Amino acid sequence: MNRRILLEQLAGIPLVKGLFASGTPFAAAASPPTLVKSNLVQELGVGLLINARGTVTFLSGSLVEPEVLAAINGTAHDFADMHEVEDKVGERIAEMLNCEAAIVTSGAA
Repeated sequence: MNRRILLEQLAGIPLVKGLFASGTPFAAAASPPTLVKSNLVQELGVGLLINARGTVTFLSGSLVEPEVLAAINGTAHDFADMHEVEDKVGERIAEMLNCEAAIVTSGAA
């Protein structure tokens, strides 16, 4: 048995355990977990700053707009092939800009 086969077999254990742990398959997924609102900055005791520099990753990047948070929350429970997402987003941006091609890159630079 090689490492790849072992990892593939181990990856299925949580699914199998979940199926047999309750009488109904995926019963645990039926009710969402209770969300606990927390603030990691306060929990860690990190001091807050006033950002007078602009968008820099040293200062946590930037504040997130409500529309961006809604988009993140809308897809946070799904999986997708990120290469395909990147291609489709590039196509959509190129259409919006009326240009040949576009690509999104990560980072604040």
